[in-house]
Amino acid sequence: TRSPGRWASPPPWRWSAPRCSRRRPRPPCCGRCSGWARRRTWLGEGHLDTRLQVSGSDELANLSHTFNRAAERLQKRVAELSAREASSRRFVADMSHELRTPLTAITAVTEVLEEEADALDPMIAPAVQLVVSETRRLNDLVENLMEVTRFDAGTARLVLDDVDVADQVTACIDARAWLDAVELDAARGIVARLDPRRLDVILANLIGNALKHGGSPVRVSVLPEGEDLLIKVRDHGPGIPEDVLPHVFDRFYKASASRPRSEGSGLGLSIAMENAHIHGGDISAANSPEGGAVFTLRLPMDASRLASIEDRKVKERNGEPGKDDEGAEGGRRYEGGAP
Repeated sequence: TRSPGRWASPPPWRWSAPRCSRRRPRPPCCGRCSGWARRRTWLGEGHLDTRLQVSGSDELANLSHTFNRAAERLQKRVAELSAREASSRRFVADMSHELRTPLTAITAVTEVLEEEADALDPMIAPAVQLVVSETRRLNDLVENLMEVTRFDAGTARLVLDDVDVADQVTACIDARAWLDAVELDAARGIVARLDPRRLDVILANLIGNALKHGGSPVRVSVLPEGEDLLIKVRDHGPGIPEDVLPHVFDRFYKASASRPRSEGSGLGLSIAMENAHIHGGDISAANSPEGGAVFTLRLPMDASRLASIEDRKVKERNGEPGKDDEGAEGGRRYEGGAP
């Protein structure tokens, strides 16, 4: 046992000044501070016209000036980028329309030449065939560019109808003479309410891409899954490199930098994705464990529920106020205390 007087005084390392156990209460925040978090959130959500009303000359006023200057510079920069993007889109749209008229005349001439190919000089026939194929390629490119501009401008619309999916896939394959290269696994009687023309565009791009890069046979399977429709397109090629997978739906993306020019326009899969999105669906790409690439198209069985949403978006793009815009005239500006 320790003797009572052994430690008459605490050791030196224990000596310390007495501390106050109570903390000073924090002063309540003023009214100017209480709305900062909300205004910062508004700016982060894209309301770049958010500003703070500055009063006084203290540290908070300086911080408010800094906030306003940063928001103003950000708003100006975004407006410049938006204007450049809009100008680029107008240029592509105008160029596509300007090319279409002379291209129609060129296409008519090449079709006549193709019909008379057997009567042409054997030395000339290959050149004629080259002109015909390149004209078709240019036609496809112009049509794809025009389709892209419609999506960018927000003018693409759904024309819905009841579609027997198996019949639609068969018609797509038959129209392009792919019957011998494509295997179809689809039960009859699966009916979905979709835009048949846009569904044909999606299928043609997915199947055509599989035939071009994966080779035949290409297997197309159709199956319903709850309220969704799944269409899988699988090829038996080498698959897609892992570094390419995240970019397969990008516009003008070329998997090989050594082949910048190919038969395609680089827009097919991007257009397929846009057509899936306008239905409220999506497309994913992956490599099958058995080999080859698999593209999975997921669409709603009934896309008509999106009609009202699309109408509202059109009104917003045209500047017509929606429910959330009532009383939101002009920019957001807040004065005084907490909003």
